[in-house]
Amino acid sequence: MNYKKISDGLTFLMSDKRITIVHGVLKNLGISPRRDDYDDFVQDASIIFAQAYADFLQEKDEVENERDLMCFAYQRMRWRLLEMSLAFIRTLTSLSCKCWCQILILIISAMIILLH
Repeated sequence: MNYKKISDGLTFLMSDKRITIVHGVLKNLGISPRRDDYDDFVQDASIIFAQAYADFLQEKDEVENERDLMCFAYQRMRWRLLEMSLAFIRTLTSLSCKCWCQILILIISAMIILLH
């Protein structure tokens, strides 16, 4: 991983109001600026953008076609944030199932004790 290019990607994102692409991705995903964790999403998306920048410029030193880069980065941010959200939902779902199973076991155990 080329940390210099990732750093350059963050610098590139923060210049000339390019950060609006991050807000556009979040809006597309239905993530409102009113959410308490909105800044966390902005930070995650910015890091994803920087990684996409580094991947896009693997063998180049500067951006030749900014539009292609921005399209590439937009899709990368959108898919990665979607993957992260789905992974979080899966984790919550599996935890909820485990908790419910434990609660049911305790209830059944208590009922068996009461019936005997």
